[in-house]
Amino acid sequence: MKSPVIVLLLASLFDVFESLPRQGPGNRVSAEKALGLCRELPASPSILDLGCGSGGQTLHLADLSPGSILAIDSHAPGIERLQAAIAELPDEAWWDDFQAPMEARIATFRVP
Repeated sequence: MKSPVIVLLLASLFDVFESLPRQGPGNRVSAEKALGLCRELPASPSILDLGCGSGGQTLHLADLSPGSILAIDSHAPGIERLQAAIAELPDEAWWDDFQAPMEARIATFRVP
């Protein structure tokens, strides 16, 4: 159970950042650089995007990788924005639709 202070802080944080196109730093160049630092990836990797928010990096990763992406966030409005953006894309095959609670799904994602 979250304390009332944490709940209030999170609500304030979402109020400030929810209307922005991105909820954090980064861009396509940053996503490409980060992906390039991953060594020995399979040809079609499974990518876990924890705390994906509205999917700014998720969409870049989908564009940069032929693999599948599991995008997870505990904030439903962020997932809804990502789903809306995905619905406008020509190919949704990489999207694994999931939302909170994070802990249950993370346990099923195995890192070699």
